[in-house]
Amino acid sequence: MLNRIPTGVKALDDLFDGYLFGVLHGFGGETGSGKTHITAYWPIIQIYKHVTQVEGKLHEQQKFFVLDGDGGFDLERFKQICRANRVPFEEIVNKHLVYKEIVTLKEQHEWIRKIIPKKIKEEHIQPLYIVADPMIVHYRVKILGTPRKYRLAQIGESTGKIAGQLITIRRLAVKYKIPACITSWTAGNIEITTKEESEFGISAVFKEKSPFIGGRAMGYMPKVIVILGRPIRELPLRIAYLYKHRSKPDGITSYFMITGKGLEDAPEKLVKKVEEYLQKRVQKKKRGRKKKTEKEAEEEEE
Repeated sequence: MLNRIPTGVKALDDLFDGYLFGVLHGFGGETGSGKTHITAYWPIIQIYKHVTQVEGKLHEQQKFFVLDGDGGFDLERFKQICRANRVPFEEIVNKHLVYKEIVTLKEQHEWIRKIIPKKIKEEHIQPLYIVADPMIVHYRVKILGTPRKYRLAQIGESTGKIAGQLITIRRLAVKYKIPACITSWTAGNIEITTKEESEFGISAVFKEKSPFIGGRAMGYMPKVIVILGRPIRELPLRIAYLYKHRSKPDGITSYFMITGKGLEDAPEKLVKKVEEYLQKRVQKKKRGRKKKTEKEAEEEEE
């Protein structure tokens, strides 16, 4: 029995097995790394394809829930991807999409903890997917907008709300046997390194000092965590790093492309070109660090 929805991109399916039923997935990364594509546009497309293949069509009560934290869910882009994949955009948006643009942390808390569970129960909705992208924008705004002397208390209160929201999303994913995703920004610096520096023995990895902002629950509650990166801004290539998985070893990376169609596997020639570039960049950093160390040593001798 199928327990997941494949992404249809071999590199990503090999990395994290696709969108797992009953599992909360966490994706993090910088702006433009592909978080909305991999957690909002693409899973809706793939789930629609799966359901229509199995059941013939989507029933009226089957819905996708999208909580948009920063206005990043663009209907024109979604339409482009739908049409490129022969998926009816109008049908999904008009009949099966429950979309809410979130403007405050309080509103986000209300929607996740109360409104979505209530809508599902009272309207007899069969949820197909839930995503909060990104989940921590208004958490951060709330904290930074609090006077410094009250900030510690605000962090505790807001972090508790985020933890409660994560528990609810995960509970809904388990109860209805559906995939669910949240996105965040990474809390620490991301360093791309080469095989020689990597304990994992892979060509390019992220060394993440800590997972997401938003409190410890952001790292504990998702059972799959993937960090996304964009090594060269001018290219549509992205890197995905497996930070955590309940049944796979972490520290694995893969490459994928964001194209007009959506998500696709990256050509081997392009991957090789990027890896060579990254290796040169790391070697340059190594030489710089070596010179700095030598200079500091000389200064100490003097």
